[in-house]
Amino acid sequence: MAAIALLTGGLASPAAAATSKATVKGVVTLDGKPVSFARVQLYRDMGGDADDPEYARVKTANTDSKGRYTISGVSLVKLSEESAGYAIVVSDRSGNIVRTHRFVRPEAGKVVTRNVWAQRAGIITGKVSRSDGGDPRALEVTIATEEQEATRDNYFVPEFATAEDATVKADGTFTLGGVAPRTYNALIVRGAPYASQCYSPSTNALADCDDSVAQRISVGAGERRQIAPLTANKMLPPATTVTGQVTDTSGKALKGINVSISGSGASEVGVTRSSGRFTVREVLPSGSYQVRYDDPDGVWASQYLGGGPDKSVRQPIAIVSGDPVRSVDTRLKSISNAKIATKTGQGTAKVAFRITRKASGSSPSGTLKLSYGDVSKTVTVTKGRATVTLTGLRKGVRKLVADYSGTGSTAGFSKTVRVTVK
Repeated sequence: MAAIALLTGGLASPAAAATSKATVKGVVTLDGKPVSFARVQLYRDMGGDADDPEYARVKTANTDSKGRYTISGVSLVKLSEESAGYAIVVSDRSGNIVRTHRFVRPEAGKVVTRNVWAQRAGIITGKVSRSDGGDPRALEVTIATEEQEATRDNYFVPEFATAEDATVKADGTFTLGGVAPRTYNALIVRGAPYASQCYSPSTNALADCDDSVAQRISVGAGERRQIAPLTANKMLPPATTVTGQVTDTSGKALKGINVSISGSGASEVGVTRSSGRFTVREVLPSGSYQVRYDDPDGVWASQYLGGGPDKSVRQPIAIVSGDPVRSVDTRLKSISNAKIATKTGQGTAKVAFRITRKASGSSPSGTLKLSYGDVSKTVTVTKGRATVTLTGLRKGVRKLVADYSGTGSTAGFSKTVRVTVK
């Protein structure tokens, strides 16, 4: 009996383990006929953000000659409330069907059937070359929908996106399969050192992208569209290199400061290294630009080149495309923190300040002005402390304004102090 019990126990464990796995199966068809050797991938939403789901591939299978697929041995995990669950994504290597996704609910120990009726896709083929005779594999061919225009980075769920770009081979030929039948804003050719250009069906040539009806291209279900040979010939503008260094007022290098360069219809951001130096190398149209420095950690006060935290005092830089701009340097002051205590009386308000530097915790000097309308008083800040008393205030809730001057190494501030005057 012991032997039987032991044998029974040994058989039960694998059986129990098997029931903890899930299986998803189904048939993929196109126009009622099976699709053989299609790729079927099972994805799971990680559940981090309901508005921006992130899917991870769990398993992959291929359909057989009868269009059947089976994904077995799926280990299920507990999903968060935000998770969209599981989905299967179907595509084929021939490019004859549109990539399709279907949501599915696998169940532990059960076989769930999820059939897929695929949509017939269009295929675009052609050949591209470079006007300089260079390797065409540096180019990319892309189609853009009305929603995306000349970009391909904003799909809600990238894993489910239909085909939109093609790799160019060494001989310049490309095949863009799996194209959903519809009208697209443009067929785009791009890739450094060439700027984006759009195919014009009326001229069978590339031109500047202008979002016009003349550049729209329609692809039908099952259509195999051959594009005339195209040549990329519009070079990108030369890149401009902007360099500089960010330090504190003592000259100590500051790492991780964001340096924003904006103006003339362009905006770029660089980040300082451990040396405090930064390099921004981008295509920037010629013109006047302003430079702003921001600390994402909130220790050093933001400011513009040549000025303070607002645009009223700043030093613009002049950029000529392709020409380097050097020594865009600045020194940042520490942010100042203030602890504030108030005491009110008949027509009076007494406000005490304790000010510290966020970078070091030390207590700065300076001056502090407290005001309400025409009533104001300025006092000296000594070792970070200042007390100001205003008189002649009307009864009720009053919003006083405290303006701290700051020092050569500490940024000032302007704060509202709310008091109730008796």
